[in-house]
Amino acid sequence: MMVQSSPENGSLREGIFSIQLHGPVAMTTVPEIRKVLLGAAKKRAVKEIRIDFSRVSRLDTSGVAMLVETWRGLARRGGALRLSGLSENAKRLIQLARLDQIFEIRDEAGSGIENGS
Repeated sequence: MMVQSSPENGSLREGIFSIQLHGPVAMTTVPEIRKVLLGAAKKRAVKEIRIDFSRVSRLDTSGVAMLVETWRGLARRGGALRLSGLSENAKRLIQLARLDQIFEIRDEAGSGIENGS
């Protein structure tokens, strides 16, 4: 498992926490990623979390549940969750759950992730 999702690999700039995930986002990796995302979502300084999925090999329902939990933490304070670089299968999974209505999804890998736009 290669998940670059530890706090030192995410960046916080102007209220935006950006992170790029690698490998599967599945039942075995979600606890580690969840800790990072929920930690960021709880910080008052974080208004938005941007996650780049362009290097994610698989997203399962436990990963989707983690995204919902992260979004809820942000939404309570008026924050937003932005996803980019999703594979077609991951997009389909999110759309089937109708979560594309609450997450902002960008098609381009890394769109606005590393440059803060």
